[in-house]
Amino acid sequence: MKYLRAAFLSILLFCQCVFSHNPACRNNIVYYYGQGKGKNKSHSLHGYCSEDYGDVFIISSLTASKRGEPELNLKGVDDAVSYPHSELKHYPSLENDIKHCQILGKKILLSIEDDISIHGDAEYLARLVWQLFGPNTTADNRPFGTAVIDGFDLSTKHYNCNQRNLPTKSSESVLFAQTLRSQIDLAGQGHEYLLSASLPCQFLKTQMPAIRNLQSTFFDMALVKDYSQTCQFTLDQWDEFLQTGLNSKIALYLGLSFANSKVTPDFIIERLQSNDHIDTLSGIALSDASTTFSKTLRNTLGTSCNNNS
Repeated sequence: MKYLRAAFLSILLFCQCVFSHNPACRNNIVYYYGQGKGKNKSHSLHGYCSEDYGDVFIISSLTASKRGEPELNLKGVDDAVSYPHSELKHYPSLENDIKHCQILGKKILLSIEDDISIHGDAEYLARLVWQLFGPNTTADNRPFGTAVIDGFDLSTKHYNCNQRNLPTKSSESVLFAQTLRSQIDLAGQGHEYLLSASLPCQFLKTQMPAIRNLQSTFFDMALVKDYSQTCQFTLDQWDEFLQTGLNSKIALYLGLSFANSKVTPDFIIERLQSNDHIDTLSGIALSDASTTFSKTLRNTLGTSCNNNS
């Protein structure tokens, strides 16, 4: 009976999960979750995973409070319970949703704003973040309880590259990223953890901390965001730059927003096809799953692995 039950569960999971994250494929779909920008707020993370909207979901986002401590406030998640004597909250529904998504083969990352370490001890903050979201499920004040996320996405704000006084201090940002990377590497092989970087396409030729970070820290993924579709740099130029970093096989994603009227499923297919010669291209990253096109995008891009091999 035990073996029949195990076989049934295996069949059930196979039927539920038609596509899971595979960086070797070109049609991976990444979504940000918790920003609450779309009109449709009805879907939980559980629902997005069950209905196969995407392959990677980035919960957005972790910031720093005025006291320099980690702070997480998610839009559209209503069951948060504050921890006593802490600025952190527990999200019971997300704790369950994350586990459900992982069973289906989805990757769940946490977005961290890249200025989180500006006013604090970068190494301390990175280790604290690892305790709060990594494998130590007995740590205090964990926002997602016993759920263990699959990695972290270091996200850079959109600045006007022509403005003066752009943030250029990189030492704390690099130390934060490298400390997170070291924690990932020390975790062993039992759970695959990913380190990702999300940054505006326009930053390529700047001296922003995020750009320096990409060259001094081992990242698994790079999400290049061109929400306005006005970036002067191509994905070829980005790929060439990323090859100078520590991971020559870094997975490259084109970041788009459905808020831009140009961005439709046909437009996405055209952009992916025009960049199909880039070996590291792994798919698309979209700003919000609660939009009209999101439901059908998986079928549009296909449910089998599309690669260049």
